[in-house]
Amino acid sequence: MKSHNLLNKNYLVLPNVVDTEEYTIALKKSDPGKKRFMHISCFEDRSKNISGILRTLCKVAETRTDFECQMVGEGIDLEKLKSYARDLGLNENLVKFTGLLENSEVVEAYQSAAFMVMFSNYENMPVVISEAFACGLSVIATAVGGIPEYINNQNGILVPCRDESSLLEAISFMLDHGAEFNRNQIRQKAVEIFGKEAVAKKLRELYEFVAL
Repeated sequence: MKSHNLLNKNYLVLPNVVDTEEYTIALKKSDPGKKRFMHISCFEDRSKNISGILRTLCKVAETRTDFECQMVGEGIDLEKLKSYARDLGLNENLVKFTGLLENSEVVEAYQSAAFMVMFSNYENMPVVISEAFACGLSVIATAVGGIPEYINNQNGILVPCRDESSLLEAISFMLDHGAEFNRNQIRQKAVEIFGKEAVAKKLRELYEFVAL
């Protein structure tokens, strides 16, 4: 809005709410035998650039196969992307399409992952990033939309839009060093920013301000 000269001194960011009682760190982290990470979206490639993730994973697989990327969601490009993954030689040992997961299933997907990857061409601030933080996950994402307002070197890595070389470097770093991120600290910040009480407090302050 500011870039279009819609200026107002009272602008502030009001985050989406995350149920931080449901989205939480697993008491006992599962060990799938590989370093599992995830992508979750509506599977619309023009915005989410999932094909870019798949091409990057193909590059990762040239030097290592100690990973599994769980692709969570459904959408208009799901079948096309499944076919593209096969064409790239990414079998189910490396990339697994789960389809739509809901409720406890999607929470378990977050909890069993080491980190999350978003490679969107454009965004607002995806609620899935907030949910990942609430589950203690670090996040790789592009520096688009509202994402840079929340991702920093304490909870993830920002990469330039459409820059597959930078995404390759970030995924490789996470596979080797992702465990160095403090999951409890990531979750605590998520509770402070996206939790019900935190957002309700901001809303209450807004109503009190305009009522003066």
